[in-house]
Amino acid sequence: MSRLASGYFLDYSLMLTGATLGVLPVIVVFILLARQIVNGITRASVNG
Repeated sequence: MSRLASGYFLDYSLMLTGATLGVLPVIVVFILLARQIVNGITRASVNG
């Protein structure tokens, strides 16, 4: 992210785009695996 802020000029739209592209894969994986994640958490809490 620091590479997107060059000198005295900050391009906030470019920084926001970079942050979005960095977070997007994590969100997609969570959406695809949400059911398995919740089931794993539930099993772990029930088994102690």
